[in-house]
Amino acid sequence: MSKRRQNFAAHKGNICCAAWGKRYGGLFATGGEDHVVNVWRVGNAHKIKSLDSLFNSAVTAVVFNANETKLAAGTEGGTIRVYDFENDKVARTLNGHLTECTSLHFHPYASNYVVSTSKDNNLKVWDLRGKKCLNTFRGHSDAVLCSQFSPDGRLVATGAADGTVKLWDLTSGKQMASFDSSKSGGGVGHRGAVTDLCFHPFEFVLASASGADRSAKLWDIDNFSLIDTTSGITTSSFGFPKVLFNNKGSEDDSDANGREDNEMLCFGS
Repeated sequence: MSKRRQNFAAHKGNICCAAWGKRYGGLFATGGEDHVVNVWRVGNAHKIKSLDSLFNSAVTAVVFNANETKLAAGTEGGTIRVYDFENDKVARTLNGHLTECTSLHFHPYASNYVVSTSKDNNLKVWDLRGKKCLNTFRGHSDAVLCSQFSPDGRLVATGAADGTVKLWDLTSGKQMASFDSSKSGGGVGHRGAVTDLCFHPFEFVLASASGADRSAKLWDIDNFSLIDTTSGITTSSFGFPKVLFNNKGSEDDSDANGREDNEMLCFGS
């Protein structure tokens, strides 16, 4: 059983989003209904930075870049701001989404590129140096709820309230595949909103999860086909399951409990 280590008031209102820094694993950020982003360090109950005058609506998505020098935050109104910690200022303001920003990711190898999704049904790719939107990917018929870069940074996967999972090629600017429950989509997709996505770190495999149909699915992104479905996922009271791969070692390694690495884990958030 997990042990609660700290419990403290982080915002004046509900927390809408949170993200860990990936460089050291000791830094995390929270975004709230109070229009504020707070940055925290594990082991310290006091925030180390508060961005409390930059946003005009609830902060709904946050993410650090790879070296934790920048943080991107998206709002309920659709505006995205990129904060530069080294220079202690807003580096970029990105306008283009018509409504709530639902996910943000820096490119894994080129941090001057950011992708964002929104309840306006679109995925956008931003060039921070050029201060512009490079491409808008359209194809979902309902709110895009989650996104994820492939490990090589060539593809982006999106999951939406319409139950579809789509793969986009950033180089060609085209949709590569669409997995859904319709006949044209193979009839094997989710039957409810897709709430999380995760690429396997070494193989051409994508995992997706849906709280609506309580399932997780594994997709072969080389052959664009379904590998397997896990049904009956236990979700939280909010019904938003998460999915990830355990990737602490090589594919043949096991952890101290004898569990094979790179297995898929599903849990309620």
